[in-house]
Amino acid sequence: MLLRPTPAASSHALAKPLAGYSYFHGLRGALLKELRGHTDHVTGVAFLPTGNQAVTASIDKTIRVWELDKDADAPSRVIQLPGEATCVAVAPNGTRLLCGITKGLDGILLLLNTADGSE
Repeated sequence: MLLRPTPAASSHALAKPLAGYSYFHGLRGALLKELRGHTDHVTGVAFLPTGNQAVTASIDKTIRVWELDKDADAPSRVIQLPGEATCVAVAPNGTRLLCGITKGLDGILLLLNTADGSE
């Protein structure tokens, strides 16, 4: 299990069990939310700078944006990709995502708008 503290609140962390992601309160160890929805392995996760959203990347060819402070079980946005996602990172201001994908034998970096997934 991998724990990653959030930038906005060091008392919260994401943990990666065998499938999906779980959002924990780091001080109490209480499960706050399970992030489920990808249909294949999750390859990356990152917090947006505010700390109330996270993005996950998967080899199911999607990036999903999650609202961590809302009760919804589904992601707020699903961004379709032209290949399997291998990693994801968020710009310091939270407006852009950098995603690595594989398409055939090629490795490609995509710079995407966080709000709508456009390039």
